[in-house]
This record gives sequence, structure tokens and C-alpha cells, in this order.
Amino acid sequence: MATINYVVGDDWGSGFIGDMTVGGGGEALQGWTVEFDASFLITNIWGAEIVSHVGNHYVLRNLSYNANVPANSQVTFGFQASTSSGTAASNLTLNGTTTTPPPPVLPTLSIDDASVSEGNSGVTQITFTVKLSQAAS
Repeated sequence: MATINYVVGDDWGSGFIGDMTVGGGGEALQGWTVEFDASFLITNIWGAEIVSHVGNHYVLRNLSYNANVPANSQVTFGFQASTSSGTAASNLTLNGTTTTPPPPVLPTLSIDDASVSEGNSGVTQITFTVKLSQAAS
């Protein structure tokens, strides 16, 4: 499966460097388009071009020299952005497909009921069972 990965490389408060990596996965890509939502403003870009920027939505695509991504390979591009509201990019898609894995299904914890008769002195122990719905990774 092809992937897109985003990291902030450098952040100086009023601006930052964003780095994105497009991975071909097991299949080769013949051109790529990345879309995401962000409140920052891209002021400089390398390794890609801005196709559209409407509101908080960006559409970026490959340049001629990095359009083809061989299977199990990747290309990177980056940008400089100005911001006063964070560096987050959300709703990332690669060629129209969301590449964010679904959130994991977390196990649940349950505790069985237990009771004990209270005495007038001393210590009384109680035993109860704690269950995990599935193994946690």
C-alpha cells in the first residue's frame, strides 16, 4: 500500500519546515497527488508543486523528475510555512486514498462483582477477577 508520512523538521515559532515522504509500497506509483488540511500557509516548496490551496485545504503533486516512485521506494518533498496556529496537517490522502491507518481497537478491562461479609475486627481479604477483552499490543 502506498503511504504518505509528514513530519516537522524544524520549528522556530512563527514558521517551520515540513517534510513529506511518499512511499510506493509494494506497487509502483506513476505520478502522485497529496491532499491535506492545515491552518498554516506554505511560503516555499521544493520537490512538489501546489495545485490548489482553498481555505485550509492543500492539493500538491509531483514534479516531472519525481513522478515515478518504484515499488518499495520513496520520494520526499518539503516546504517552509508560516504559522501562528500550529504545524498539524490532517486528513492526508495520497492519490485520493486515505493512508492513515484506522485507529486500533483497544481492549476493554472489566472487573467481576465480588462481596465479603464485614466482621467486627481484623482484616478480611476479598478476591475478584479482572478480565482483558483481548491481548494488548
